[in-house]
Amino acid sequence: MATSGDDDMAELVISSLPLETRCPPYPLRQHGGFWFSEPFLPAVAAARARFEARPSDVLLASFPKSGTTWLKALAFATLHRADHPPRGLDHPLRRRNPHDCVEFLEVLFLRYEEMLRDPVGNVRKLAEFMGCVFSGKEEAAGVAEDVVELCSMDTLKNMEVNKNGTQNSVKNEAFFRKGVAGDWSNHMTPEMAARLDKIVEDALQGSGFAFGDTAEST
Repeated sequence: MATSGDDDMAELVISSLPLETRCPPYPLRQHGGFWFSEPFLPAVAAARARFEARPSDVLLASFPKSGTTWLKALAFATLHRADHPPRGLDHPLRRRNPHDCVEFLEVLFLRYEEMLRDPVGNVRKLAEFMGCVFSGKEEAAGVAEDVVELCSMDTLKNMEVNKNGTQNSVKNEAFFRKGVAGDWSNHMTPEMAARLDKIVEDALQGSGFAFGDTAEST
């Protein structure tokens, strides 16, 4: 069990980490080779110290603004479709933000561009990974397509719950942008994108995992 002494030590350690303040609304601290929002660092440290994975855990990890909210909604709607049919008017995603429905999401790699090109195919892949494959009856009824429709960017953006409210002091509406690939070109030069791609490529070297269509996407 954590004590006040543990909390004080955690705060002391966090305060000694490299600081970056040019990315509001929160200051960033560098820890383990990554930059974290300062308010989340105690939870990161606690998870590393105490987290024990269970066979049923599903982990969702991504770069910021790369479809995290969309994928979380798809995972929740797919995994819980028996209890909450996608067409149901009382579906939790119609009343609650996806981040509120899934607190903690083995690892399946999905690429944003591929999800945009074939959302239904990727939902089937997600269902298989989570051990809840769509039955023949569900396929005939178009349930996979219903999940995609429920979790589409337009649907999620226009739900009243996502127009209002906050998650960790961040407005729900901030989690939904354009839902397109290649928007980086409106914010970065090709040189900047190539530099970032090189950083990611170096970090992933030897892992067997690579990004295929980032800087060349428009």
